Amino acid sequence: MRALTARTATAWCFFVSGVTLSSWFVRMPDVRDALALTNRDIGLASFVVAGAAILAMHPAGRFVARAGTAPLLRVSVVGLPLLPLAATVAPGGSGFWVLLTVFGLTVGALDVAMNGHAVTVERVLERPVLSGFHAAWSAGAITGAAGAGAAAGAGLSPQGHFAVVGVLLVVASVVAIDGLLPAAADRSAPSARRVRARWRAGLVRLGALGGAGALAEGAALTWSAVFMTDERGASSAVAALAYLALSVAMAGGRLAGDRLRGRWSTGVLLRAGAWCAAAALGVALLVPSSVATALAFGVCGLGLSVLLPVLIGAVGEQFGRNDGAVGPAIARFTTVSYAGVLSGPVVIGALTEAYGLTVALVLPVLLLVAVGADAPRAVTPIPANQQRQAE
Repeated sequence: MRALTARTATAWCFFVSGVTLSSWFVRMPDVRDALALTNRDIGLASFVVAGAAILAMHPAGRFVARAGTAPLLRVSVVGLPLLPLAATVAPGGSGFWVLLTVFGLTVGALDVAMNGHAVTVERVLERPVLSGFHAAWSAGAITGAAGAGAAAGAGLSPQGHFAVVGVLLVVASVVAIDGLLPAAADRSAPSARRVRARWRAGLVRLGALGGAGALAEGAALTWSAVFMTDERGASSAVAALAYLALSVAMAGGRLAGDRLRGRWSTGVLLRAGAWCAAAALGVALLVPSSVATALAFGVCGLGLSVLLPVLIGAVGEQFGRNDGAVGPAIARFTTVSYAGVLSGPVVIGALTEAYGLTVALVLPVLLLVAVGADAPRAVTPIPANQQRQAE
């Protein structure tokens, strides 16, 4: 019973992360105008959030190895929804950047804690549930984006919007986190203070696959609407359908992902998802029809939906078996994976300037093909005796 309650509480944490981040990014143009920022500042703000998140991940992994994921999860999930408001009402220009950095650090800490706790919950329940947690994040992102659009349409200032969202999420989170597993569920034993799951080649390899998948996901989400308008001549309304199809398909795919993980092996599911996404994105780049392109982006979302949850499950299986190893393993995986999030917009943007958007989006197609080719070997479980010897 406690594990089922923990599953609900953990899903809520993913939902909070999705709502908060999507609310922030959708309102960034209004934040720019309200704070008299420039477009360059907006780009720098996104870089600061992602960069600070990466910086927080390794210390967060070390912390949860010693204290468990629950303490960090309780603090970060309550603090995160308040930081967009804090950043936009901070006095002076420097206050904005300082609190934006704190925002990014909290994003990174929450990412490590909630994914580590999710792996522990899955282990306790003894059945696949990780995809459902990431579906909760997608649902949160869709909810946050819809709410941000409605708030902007109603003329609500970013500060007013962030205040409403922050208060609602904090109040609900204080209640929800009571259901988390105790800290002892995944912290190091007193005799195992040395942080495990070091930078071994297998862990970096999984992180690289996650980074490639994250770059492809970010490219599809960021550029789908632009591709529709610039390359297919679609209206803004039709272009929005591509983004909507992609987002809804990803959420739906993650809802079904746990059933698929129960039926298919990890390697087969990763290969199918990566190659499905690659083929669909390739079709989107080739077909001239706007409707067919939007549908292809939707199918691409289905393929992308399984990659990150399945890879995190593989990290937990291969490197999180020992006491205290879950947090450090997840931290190292997400650190490498976030490199794809951080570099994706820069790389795709540079290629677009040089060769055009259609050619630029060939890169995520090639990366997804490579993920599908390497995944079955990368996720092969490490025998327990070899894992102990490696540590």
